[in-house]
Amino acid sequence: MSFTISPEWHHTEQRTRCKDYITAKLSTYTTAENDATSTFLPITAITTLFTYGNIKIIIDKAPSLPDRIEFPDNTRAFFTQTISDSCPRIFAACIHAGLSMLFLRELWNRSISDDHEFPVSDTFHMPAPFADDLDVFKSHQHKSCAPVLTLG
Repeated sequence: MSFTISPEWHHTEQRTRCKDYITAKLSTYTTAENDATSTFLPITAITTLFTYGNIKIIIDKAPSLPDRIEFPDNTRAFFTQTISDSCPRIFAACIHAGLSMLFLRELWNRSISDDHEFPVSDTFHMPAPFADDLDVFKSHQHKSCAPVLTLG
């Protein structure tokens, strides 16, 4: 099942619909060992929602990003392609946490350039004005990380 974000939607409507989709797709599991319950967003939901086209529409409408965003080729196209190729789970965590694309750009520049480096370490810090946003991100990031279960 696909989910398409309309370019006609205002950026707040785009984000609200994405957050609603994420909330509806969250899965819960309980471990047998300690009866701990965790919630996560399945990778299939992330790949359905955050296609290149949807990521592009969200980044194109992001009011917090300047036109030149301080990347090697200084374009939103480079940022969009990089996020789509390398870190859709990080993108999902930012959207679910209600954080700006400017925060995502700073996070990407400072620490994480790839979903393989996710989740962010508890010891990682960012300077103001992103420190509070980082705390919010850390509280949401594990929902975008599928659980690792040990069999046997």
